Amino acid sequence: MYLLDNDIFSLYFTRESPQPILEAKILETDDSLIWISVVTAEESIRGAFKLIKDYQTTARVTLGYKLLSKILYALSQYQILTFDELAYSEYQHIPIDVRRHIKTRDSRIAASALSRDFTVITRNLPHFQQVSGLKCQDWTTSNTK
Repeated sequence: MYLLDNDIFSLYFTRESPQPILEAKILETDDSLIWISVVTAEESIRGAFKLIKDYQTTARVTLGYKLLSKILYALSQYQILTFDELAYSEYQHIPIDVRRHIKTRDSRIAASALSRDFTVITRNLPHFQQVSGLKCQDWTTSNTK
């Protein structure tokens, strides 16, 4: 099972810049194997809400609503992995210095993956590789397994 981090989710689903290697890898992977963390959902929706708030009195408000629509559609395409008690327990086992360095949301994504033995899909391998026992891959490069 694969858990997309927020960066990969944004790259693929908002498609602001072409990512042909990532797109090919996602399309060749059975949809039932790809999951989105509820933490990623929260972060993405929060970003769209920020745009809506920042542009609320201008015509650019449409950008925020377009982004929100893309996010909601994308989230409907895959299963959502919750941040539950198992994930929280794994989170507590990540050393505090690692959690500080990779920040809370990425630590929660890592913990969610650990709790279910998922592989995190990320462009930031050095970041996630700090979490002991976490499997992670970069699907944006051609040397992906």
